[in-house]
Amino acid sequence: MPRLTIVIPAVDSIQSLESTLLSVLENRPNDCEVLVVLNQPYDDPYALEGEVRFVRAESSAGRVACASLGAKESRAAVVHLLASGCEVSDGWAAAAVAHFEDPSVGAVAPVLFDKQDRQSVLAVGVGYGAGGTRRLAKAKLQDLEKRRGARVLGPAYHAGFYRKSLVDHSDLGLSDEVGDGLADVDHAVALRHAGYRTVVEPSCKIYADAEPQVSRTFRQARQAERLFWRNAPAVGWTRAMVCHPWVVAAECLASLPSVAVLTQLVARAVACFETASYHRRHQLLAQIADSVPSAPVAGQLRLDRAGTVDSPAHSAGKHRKAG
Repeated sequence: MPRLTIVIPAVDSIQSLESTLLSVLENRPNDCEVLVVLNQPYDDPYALEGEVRFVRAESSAGRVACASLGAKESRAAVVHLLASGCEVSDGWAAAAVAHFEDPSVGAVAPVLFDKQDRQSVLAVGVGYGAGGTRRLAKAKLQDLEKRRGARVLGPAYHAGFYRKSLVDHSDLGLSDEVGDGLADVDHAVALRHAGYRTVVEPSCKIYADAEPQVSRTFRQARQAERLFWRNAPAVGWTRAMVCHPWVVAAECLASLPSVAVLTQLVARAVACFETASYHRRHQLLAQIADSVPSAPVAGQLRLDRAGTVDSPAHSAGKHRKAG
């Protein structure tokens, strides 16, 4: 039985998949399996069938659907989701997997470096703004190395390590209701709400492409509104409702004078009426939070400050002051 499953959702070009596979196969640990989920035909020109397990998804499946299928097919207790196009470094997984000996750890975030400038840190995970925004969490590598066990809300979609039982959970798992671009932070808020924590492992270095600029289509605006309503209880309804109008206003101002602002407003309005879905999620998260067996997390991350990365001691200190 492998200790780790590396799941690569192949939803981009085959060329990007092959560069990722080469990197993983050159550096993988001994006690792991490599699983590639494809939403497109692949001829396996390098005859990797013996080293890699290929799983075929529907052609319409996006990154979230492929990642979820890969987690379901995993035979290991720890799942490493790795986006096609990313490259890993020697020994990148060992320290990350070791964190799961602590039952309160639900996920481990690597340090993401820019593939085009390998000394530049792109992110150490994601953060969530109280008004319903996803942001990349930033930190300096030297600071992380000094503060082992630093915390962040969750890993970015590029790469992350998860307990299989959580990423494959029917209620806590990745949801395509908020789309490929927001599922990482949606999942991270759910894990945090359920009492699990995410730690950053500075020795786990992964090289990724910078995120493209997002232009809100109808679908993306609807998904952004869903993100807010699904997670408002995690930051408190009063705070969330105060912050959310400012988020929507800023998005509209950024779109002016384009007519896209009208599309965004209509999409968000439509999403506001999907109340049955939000109510079910809120009830499920409350039930899960009551039944999580792991030790409670000391302190509370500032979910509205994406750049905040707290060490356990620092978080506990803030918690005592707040009390």
